[in-house]
Amino acid sequence: MDRDRMSAIVTNMYIFSGEGLLILVINVPLVLVILILQRLRERKEFLFIAGLAIGDLIYTVGYMSVSIRRIVEFQQDTDNMTATKGECVNDVSNMIFQVGTGVVGEMTFFTALDRLIATLYPIWHFKQKLQYPVIMCMIPIIISVVLMAVNYHFVMQYSSKEVVSAMCFDSSYLPLRPIFAAHRWGCVVLSAFIYVIVSILLYKKFANHLGKGRVTQLNKHQRKNVMHATITMGLSTLNAVLLMLIPDVLLYFRIFTTTSSTYLILYSLILNKIMVNFILFLVRHREFRRVFVGLLSSKKRITGLQTGWSSVNK
Repeated sequence: MDRDRMSAIVTNMYIFSGEGLLILVINVPLVLVILILQRLRERKEFLFIAGLAIGDLIYTVGYMSVSIRRIVEFQQDTDNMTATKGECVNDVSNMIFQVGTGVVGEMTFFTALDRLIATLYPIWHFKQKLQYPVIMCMIPIIISVVLMAVNYHFVMQYSSKEVVSAMCFDSSYLPLRPIFAAHRWGCVVLSAFIYVIVSILLYKKFANHLGKGRVTQLNKHQRKNVMHATITMGLSTLNAVLLMLIPDVLLYFRIFTTTSSTYLILYSLILNKIMVNFILFLVRHREFRRVFVGLLSSKKRITGLQTGWSSVNK
């Protein structure tokens, strides 16, 4: 690869790292407030939102660490050097990134599956304790780690000594890359299909204007919570289709000219999917808005007190 093209790719890595830092700044507080505040932690739908955010964070940390490693290698003039596939799969940043690429799809699917369960078996779902969402959110992480381990085994067993670029681009050292991609896309497509089914079921069961519809055993407040959470997660899935699935497919099959600008736009869309999720959760849930407004107000009060204290001391 010529030096100019590599320089353009590394410039993109700087931009991706900056976007990743912004994602960490907004998503880490979201996860923390859900896990720390009891009134939020006791809501199952909020724990699923935390699960989605954690999946996004794993992907972001992996992408940032891979980008930073490539920047460092470029600065050390190792862009023309080689490495073995075994060295690539043993790199921690690549491991995190592989897990993250699976988690973002699987977490979307398991969240959709939860909405289907909540619609089909509302009383059972309502009675479930906090262990239920925790287990449901842990399964995607476990599956992604297993897939990463399977890929690691295949590389170390059959092609660990094959030489590739020291940059360790995904296409150069992942023998199961097509399976990973199909798995991720399948999770998002299945999630969208599930929400179509859920929408039909909710229309039949919960729509107020259908007097002949099946009567649900949930009270009005519980039905409202089910509807609200389902709409929020459905919008999150639509976001995944538009800003993750479509750009991912375009990148994989190289449908457009593979210039550095094309990569920048499409990968930025995938990262921006995470920021759109944050905005969506903030807009849809006043509980989050109140917490973040309270945090900002507290920060302003502390800053004001510090300024006043400094003025008095002068």
